[in-house]
Amino acid sequence: ITNHFWARNFALVLPMPGVRVLVLNTSAYHGGAEGELEHGRVSGRTIAAIERQIAADREIAVNILLCHHHVRPLRGLWGTAPDEEFMKKGGELLGMLTNRSASPWLVLHGHRHVPNLEHSSDPACTVIGAASFARQIPGRFNQFHVIDVSVDDDQQQPLKGTVQTWSWNITGGWQRRPISNDEEGFPPECGFGSSFHPRALAARIVKFLGSTP
Repeated sequence: ITNHFWARNFALVLPMPGVRVLVLNTSAYHGGAEGELEHGRVSGRTIAAIERQIAADREIAVNILLCHHHVRPLRGLWGTAPDEEFMKKGGELLGMLTNRSASPWLVLHGHRHVPNLEHSSDPACTVIGAASFARQIPGRFNQFHVIDVSVDDDQQQPLKGTVQTWSWNITGGWQRRPISNDEEGFPPECGFGSSFHPRALAARIVKFLGSTP
């Protein structure tokens, strides 16, 4: 597996029954042309090789893409400066993965020291990016996350789950800590994969709360 990752820039791992992890080397071209250090990349040749291997495998209930660089530009995090550090051809990779698989993909990435959770219906995937332990940025917690994924074959959106988060600071150590704004990090618990329309979800919240403000 290690040799496959370094020689072909990816490895497909089956850590447990029903789970497939695609580990992708998005820094494979950092020793190449000028400017490659400024972003990630997956080549068309690597995408084609991944497609051939996935096509030869049986269907898997939970598919996970694990990579360093984020697959698409991140918006709303860097002021007016465009994000150019994402994985080149990342959108093409996601499109291929979801077209070749019956279930959506969960994407776990790093690189940016900012937490990020987004859901995409086309292609169908959930993308989670987490801040690093090693680098402390003012106004943001260092965090680690425990992700629970559940699969329900009867739902139109089979990939759903919860993210439990612990935050660290020098005075309190690791705690399930509330946050005051999204920039600090993930809240103690959040989730992904709800198939409810926002208005239907709002109506459920109103019904649950009753007359309570």
